[in-house]
Amino acid sequence: MTDTAHAVVTLAGPMTIRQADDVATTLMDALTQSSAIELDFSGVSSVDLTFIQLLVAAAKSAEADGKTLTLQAPAPACLVQACELVGIQPGRWTNHLFQGRAS
Repeated sequence: MTDTAHAVVTLAGPMTIRQADDVATTLMDALTQSSAIELDFSGVSSVDLTFIQLLVAAAKSAEADGKTLTLQAPAPACLVQACELVGIQPGRWTNHLFQGRAS
């Protein structure tokens, strides 16, 4: 398995339970193969709790392995709204969901 320094994971369309298996596989592959992962959610149109759970799990895995997981840009409105609906606020495991990387 090759470890690359940087990977970009681009997701688009609805991110719901229907895409959960594919998204989980994509995120875990990136975390296995790279030490710094940037998430491009510019094309994400909607999210559900399953997607949020996958992101938090990926963030925890990255931190445990000494890797970084960040957004390329601030979270799209649909992700922020879904987090607010379920009571998730910016914090240790969720800052990457809201802030994005510094320009």
